[in-house]
Amino acid sequence: MSIIKASKLKPLVIALSTSAILLTSTISIAESDMRGMRDGAHHHHGHELKRMSKALDLTDEQRTQIKDILSRAKETREASKAENQATKEAFKLSMKAIMEAEEFNESDFVNLHQENQQTFLAAKVEKAKVKHAVLQVLTQEQKDKWMKIKSKFKKRGNKHRTL
Repeated sequence: MSIIKASKLKPLVIALSTSAILLTSTISIAESDMRGMRDGAHHHHGHELKRMSKALDLTDEQRTQIKDILSRAKETREASKAENQATKEAFKLSMKAIMEAEEFNESDFVNLHQENQQTFLAAKVEKAKVKHAVLQVLTQEQKDKWMKIKSKFKKRGNKHRTL
């Protein structure tokens, strides 16, 4: 009996996993954003920009460049928001199917997570691109100072994320 249920469940898991793979890059951005909101760090980049501007004594030109970089990143996230939600739902449905199956299928579980691991990597790549672009606007002295500030946040265990 469980073999019949498993054989009917497998095409559903495969279809949902495939849809998750196709939308890999978009869910990653959403996951990154959700993680930031959960940690309370996704306030608004304007707040981050103010803090950075004050700490590093940014010029008006630097402030404008950084604001543009952050705005483009936000537009990218917003543009793929619906797609991200669909991918996230597909992942949840796949997980639900795996968890509700009569017998646990380790390979389906591992495959689903390996597929989505790429989405998380893509999110980190996008985030790194934004950080890199922002750092390129700074002088070497400002970069050094910003890295020192970030280091202090990490030492204190501060959950606020910084660029």
